[in-house]
Amino acid sequence: SGQLILALVYSGVFLGAAALRGPRREFLAAASLLPLFAAVRELDAFFDEHLFEGAYKLINAPVVLLFLYFALTRLRVMLEQARDLASTAAFAVMFFGFFMVVGFSQIVGQKELWQAAMGDGYLRLVKDTVEETSELVGYLFIVFGSLEALLLERKTRGQRQSA
Repeated sequence: SGQLILALVYSGVFLGAAALRGPRREFLAAASLLPLFAAVRELDAFFDEHLFEGAYKLINAPVVLLFLYFALTRLRVMLEQARDLASTAAFAVMFFGFFMVVGFSQIVGQKELWQAAMGDGYLRLVKDTVEETSELVGYLFIVFGSLEALLLERKTRGQRQSA
């Protein structure tokens, strides 16, 4: 699915930004794990069918453990870096995308909402299309924001090297 590909793309972009060793590297490295978690979760039905029921939980365990390691060993630094990133346009774009994926899409995807709005003419296809499209738009915003964060890290790195 497009969402899976976009999640993997922005995970890679975050990793690339962290590899630049800029002022937000720990936060970006930890943030790169969140889309990996989402990607594995997106594939839960595939893993259930080809491995066993709930296999995605086992597959996601190393991702969660690595994130917890970052959070527990570098929490203060990561919070400072997150605060620094929060003042940028990149963060605003990523936050909007996150809201679209986690908030708006989940609300708009409520079957009961669509049944009440459409009455007897309820079509699951309409609900699914709106929900999936809003998630896709959210993922695109996150990708654009992550690319902006990468450019910001490159710019910061260039300024540090020329100073």
